[in-house]
Amino acid sequence: MTTTTQAQPLKQYPAGALLRVREICGDRKAGVLGLLPIAPRTWLKWVEEGRVPQGMLLGPRTRVWKIEQVLAVRDGAQAEQQLEDQPAAS
Repeated sequence: MTTTTQAQPLKQYPAGALLRVREICGDRKAGVLGLLPIAPRTWLKWVEEGRVPQGMLLGPRTRVWKIEQVLAVRDGAQAEQQLEDQPAAS
């Protein structure tokens, strides 16, 4: 007997919310969707490369990002994808 896990709908966050990596990227094993369709390692690599903000440290091992920063990254990626999908003008 096989069971399938359904992804939970995206959570709504208030303005100024602080998000951890698992809230940004989700947890595929648990079926929890994140705001971005990427793996946590990809997000951390982007931080190291300077492609996304460094975030803020709340403690020695807890880094968070403002919801507005994450949404700006998401909206920028969506805009880039739309430009790539458009046919070239002649």
